[in-house]
Amino acid sequence: MSTLLNIVSWTAIVTSVLQVLTGSLVCCKYIKKQSTGESSIFPFVSGFAACSLWLLYGILTQVQTVIIVNGIGSTLFLSYSITFLIYTPDRKKCLKYVLLTVLVIFSAVLYVRFDHDTTRSTHFIGLLCCLVFVVFCAAPLSMLFHVIENKSTEILPLPLILGSATVSLVWFVYGLMIKDTFIQIPNCLGFLLSLTQLSLFLIYPNRHEPLLPASDQQIVFVVSDNVPYKQF
Repeated sequence: MSTLLNIVSWTAIVTSVLQVLTGSLVCCKYIKKQSTGESSIFPFVSGFAACSLWLLYGILTQVQTVIIVNGIGSTLFLSYSITFLIYTPDRKKCLKYVLLTVLVIFSAVLYVRFDHDTTRSTHFIGLLCCLVFVVFCAAPLSMLFHVIENKSTEILPLPLILGSATVSLVWFVYGLMIKDTFIQIPNCLGFLLSLTQLSLFLIYPNRHEPLLPASDQQIVFVVSDNVPYKQF
C-alpha cells in the first residue's frame, strides 16, 4: 500500500506541476509581444490564491504531496502575476485583483494563526479551498453552455481538458487513499466536469482547431487546480 501511495503521490506531483507550467507559455507570448493585450490577470492571481490556500491546508494536515505541489504552484503563479504586471497596459486595474488576493490569503493565515483549535481551522481552510473551486467552476460551465448553444466545440481546447481530467482523477484517487474528503470532493467534481466537456466532442465533433489563441485557452491546476482549470 505504501509503494502504491508513493506512486500515486509522485504522479500527482509531476502531472500537477506540468499543468501549472503551461502558464509559462502564455507569459512567453506576453514577453515576446511586450504586452498582455486584453488578457486578464485574474487567472494568475486566482491561481496564486488557490495554491496558497491549499499550501496552508497542506501545512495544517502535514500532507507532503499537497505542500510540494502548492509550494511550487504558488511560486509559479506569483512569477506569472509579476510578469503580467510588468507588461499590462492597465496596471491600476490589475493591482486591485492583486490586493484582493493578498487580503484573502492574509485573512486565512491570520485565522489559522489565532485559532488554537487546529481541527477547526483545518476544516475551515479545507472548506474555503472547496468554495474557491466552486467559484472557479463558473468559467468552464459558461463554456459548456456556449458549446451547447452553438453546437460547436471549437472553443474547447481538447489537450488541456484531457490533462485536467487526468490530474483530477489522480488527485481524487490520492484523496481516497489518504482518506481526505477535502481533496476528494473538488477533484471528483473536476473530473466529472472534464468528462462532461469531453462528451461534447462526441456530440458536436469539430474538424477545426480551437478558435481561441493560446493566450485565451485554459490552464489547469489541481489541489493546486484545481480549481480544476481556468480560462485565459
